[in-house]
Amino acid sequence: MIFAVFAIVIHFVLLIFFIQWKLGMLEPKKEEMGNMSPDEYPFYYKLDLSHHRLRPLPVVRPGNYLTVEEEDILRKRFRYYNELPLWLQPRFCKRVAHFIRHKDFEGRQDLEPTTEMKVLISAAAIKLTFGLDDYMLDHFRKIIVYPEIYYSKLSKTYNKGEASEHGIIVFSWDNFVESLEEFDNGINLGFHEYSHALLMMCSNTDIGDPCARDGYGQLSLLLSADHLSTKVRETGLFRDYAFKNKMEFFAVSVENFFERPVQLREKCRELYDLLRFMLNQDPAAEVKISTELPRYSE
Repeated sequence: MIFAVFAIVIHFVLLIFFIQWKLGMLEPKKEEMGNMSPDEYPFYYKLDLSHHRLRPLPVVRPGNYLTVEEEDILRKRFRYYNELPLWLQPRFCKRVAHFIRHKDFEGRQDLEPTTEMKVLISAAAIKLTFGLDDYMLDHFRKIIVYPEIYYSKLSKTYNKGEASEHGIIVFSWDNFVESLEEFDNGINLGFHEYSHALLMMCSNTDIGDPCARDGYGQLSLLLSADHLSTKVRETGLFRDYAFKNKMEFFAVSVENFFERPVQLREKCRELYDLLRFMLNQDPAAEVKISTELPRYSE
């Protein structure tokens, strides 16, 4: 009698598992997930900076995907996206979409931010932080777009862009687009202002990513070295504006890191390696985004 009841219970449990499996309700075990590709399971992958390997995360919630129009703009206007491996493009799209949906875009001087403006301005931010876990620059909630060079009440100067500690980033659209089209001259308005934002967050310990946080400490040590300024000037890659202060030096360094990576690596390897570590990207290499980039100390 007991055996018969036990057999019935076992069959009932097996039936439940079979039904769940047929309906797709069972998720794979964690150890199995690590061997699956994004095409085999609805997960997207991001870099695990502490272990240098990919780890799965739950699929992005509805609303964090680009529309067909938005992805089309990205594919036609943003070169970096097309250079990414195919398996990383969905991850880039989702991050851009997340950035667009969680930032407040405002226009000035009768300018209404268009879909194209939002996509390209967001894509510039995601390119900068694509190797990081903490990629959203969360402290900066508002992005203001002017049609052209504007007068800043904060700095009392005419600017192409600026990043404020009050959580605001400002761009001149004409100059932003110009920097996208001239991608190898070491000048990029998007990278410049987002680099200011990233450094502000690092200095205030508002960044949770270990590479960015630890890299900021290494940057401070590197900038205290007397030989660096001379070495950087001798590269011929840095405009004089870079030596105004630490903030501008970092911004211009990042511009060169992405736009002239091979020259920067050849002429100032120490600075290049620091940026490679801090941003977890290697634009001078064939594999620009890797899960096994060496730590700076190595």
